[in-house]
Amino acid sequence: MRRVLETISANPKPRDGRTLMKRFAEIHFDNCPAGGQGRKRNLGDVEAFLEFAVKKAGTLQRWLPPDKEFKRSFTRRKRGVKIPNAFIYNRFRLITSTCSKITLDLFASGQFLLEVEA
Repeated sequence: MRRVLETISANPKPRDGRTLMKRFAEIHFDNCPAGGQGRKRNLGDVEAFLEFAVKKAGTLQRWLPPDKEFKRSFTRRKRGVKIPNAFIYNRFRLITSTCSKITLDLFASGQFLLEVEA
């Protein structure tokens, strides 16, 4: 709730639900990785707040949250964007240099299974 109020009072001030959600993402998603539950949960909280404000508290209709597709644009990972991780790369090189057979399975969830035979 505190972060929603910070976003509402930040300049430039949002004038509708769409702008509020966009500004919330710009301000508060620096340390929140895309594709995780943190962004979805945070935007869901903002969405619930806006729906309460309009339906129960009588705020103007322009403050209704935007459609689900707009919200998804802030939560999912962009395709083709690679996140460098030197630690994993160096460990993989170390393991592969001493092995005869390596099998790597990648899953849609982003997890992987690495099978190694010495």
